[in-house]
Amino acid sequence: MIALDDSTTVGALGAHLEEREPSTVITHSLALMGAVSAMAHIDMVGLGGQYYAETDSFLGSIVVEQAQRLTADAVFVSTTAIKNNALLHPDAEAARTKRSLLQMGRRKILVVDSSKYESAGIYHVMNLSEFDDVVIDDQLDDALMTQLQQLGPRIHIATTSAKAQP
Repeated sequence: MIALDDSTTVGALGAHLEEREPSTVITHSLALMGAVSAMAHIDMVGLGGQYYAETDSFLGSIVVEQAQRLTADAVFVSTTAIKNNALLHPDAEAARTKRSLLQMGRRKILVVDSSKYESAGIYHVMNLSEFDDVVIDDQLDDALMTQLQQLGPRIHIATTSAKAQP
């Protein structure tokens, strides 16, 4: 059983769900709800509440309350900003919703690209040290990579085409 947030980065995982066959997918992303509903062997729990067209998802107190009643083996999230060793988000409702999803998971997995470092975000979601795993591209500055490794999560490097070229 996994939970997926509404980010476009995590949304890309939707194309790989059928081959991985989780028993259940929990999400507040309307796009992922549509994708998972077409997968006959995967159960889905859709978290609903106030719909936000800009994120094509449901956010806010109703989603948070629903998430507090659920558990997941793993939760996958992404964000728009990482600064001071923490996930941040520019939107308060999105930050609250991501935080509630993360609290339901036994294993917390951040999927992010290096461009999110030092980006703008004012609402705290979670400290990087609280993640079990971080999946990140190979473009992160060496000093920031060392800092991330020292925080403790397992680091998984996604090779980008920019790095693969001579």
